[in-house]
Amino acid sequence: MMTPSLRSTRLILAPYTPGTVSQTHVDWLNDAELMMFSEQRNFKHDLTSQMAYVGHHFPNRHLWLIRCACRDIGTVSAYIDTTNNRANLGILIGSREHQGQGFAAEAWCAVIDWLFSIDIHKVECGCRSDNHRMRRLATTTGFTLEGEVPGHFKVGDEYRGLILYGRFKSDTYHSEWDEMFLKPGTA
Repeated sequence: MMTPSLRSTRLILAPYTPGTVSQTHVDWLNDAELMMFSEQRNFKHDLTSQMAYVGHHFPNRHLWLIRCACRDIGTVSAYIDTTNNRANLGILIGSREHQGQGFAAEAWCAVIDWLFSIDIHKVECGCRSDNHRMRRLATTTGFTLEGEVPGHFKVGDEYRGLILYGRFKSDTYHSEWDEMFLKPGTA
């Protein structure tokens, strides 16, 4: 299945191909602050390596370039496990001026909506236990905390946990934050 173009209110998610790779994208991957929670922090990237990654065909991998007002601001990936009918998501908002404005949630939800439209049963994501932005994205977009794997990532001389989240197609959209705003007696 080919990766489709997706649209949301403010964004276009275009298939990420070798022809769309730019030095800006490589710079994101080599930015220590942007990559502090990613395993990509352990590698040095260049145009050749990024074009090879984007161009390497995996039948169940979908990559999107997130564009806002004709400007590249990030990427989203979805790896589909066809045997179990689930997908694992990853996201990066590389443009600092576009962070903190809801663009990650908007792109994330566009991909989730597409995955559910092709009958994916469950969408999953994981992150380091100290990646609070990713944890907030997961919980505010209806994911449920499913578990923690202690000591999964080595960070310097310390180890950090892996936090796992999931959302089923059959789930009614919810967020653990919603409970904070319920009127007394309505829970």
